[in-house]
Amino acid sequence: MWISAASPDERLVGHAAPPKSVFHNPRSQVSSDHNTAFLLTCQPHLPCLSIDEACAAFSMDDLRAALGDFFSGRSYTNRNGRRIAAPNCSLPFSHVHMWNKFRIQQRSAQNPLSLRPAQTVEAHPPSPALPFGRGNTVLIVHESGELISIDDDKRYLVAQVRAILQPVTDPMSPPLIYVEFFNFSNTHFVNMDGICIAVPAPKIEMFVVQRRLRSNGQRLGDVVRLDDVRDVVQLVPKFGGKVSPSVTRDNSLEIGQEFYVNSFADKEVFHAILSYQ
Repeated sequence: MWISAASPDERLVGHAAPPKSVFHNPRSQVSSDHNTAFLLTCQPHLPCLSIDEACAAFSMDDLRAALGDFFSGRSYTNRNGRRIAAPNCSLPFSHVHMWNKFRIQQRSAQNPLSLRPAQTVEAHPPSPALPFGRGNTVLIVHESGELISIDDDKRYLVAQVRAILQPVTDPMSPPLIYVEFFNFSNTHFVNMDGICIAVPAPKIEMFVVQRRLRSNGQRLGDVVRLDDVRDVVQLVPKFGGKVSPSVTRDNSLEIGQEFYVNSFADKEVFHAILSYQ
């Protein structure tokens, strides 16, 4: 059927059923704007790992220091994006639960009474089958991001999810994610009433993003809250005139440095992303 969902006050047609609501699960977390819900499984995929075990499992030497900066209360802006905490810093906890995925669901950009189908965001550690691991990309609210609408004062970044974790504390801390950042291309901005706004590339109507790197060339990552995620996005590598035969679906995000944010993945993504404009 061409009707895949219906508003709560509409009669269903044919065999289509409304998407199962993540919002109504008592274990779900909901974003501050009430438009996005998140759900982790009851049982972590990797329960109660020490910090060193978590670093080794996901090949992330930066994880302990990133957690140190997050729990120090120093914001990303206060640190100027630098890593202040030492690699061997002490933390207010010794173990974390870790997941390989979480569920996310948003309200429709066209009709807030309707729910979009739930999606799965994955963050798998490196393995023989996946040498780089697998990390899906999302749109997050972040203080170091860019304005993408004159009508929205929130700042956004595209980020690749590398780890999903929850510190083992009493009471339990909120779920966190370790992400690697992408910058919106500095060649696609407009000035509106004195405010700098990131815009899609002309003609193609897709934002362009690049990996955010430290001065030593390493990817810049940090720990953020799970409920900072606002949407799931697909990145399309900018291949140029020729595509290397070594590029595959499993390594295209790792080899490339510049990407399009696919505004045309489906109509909801189109309206959600371009409606910021």
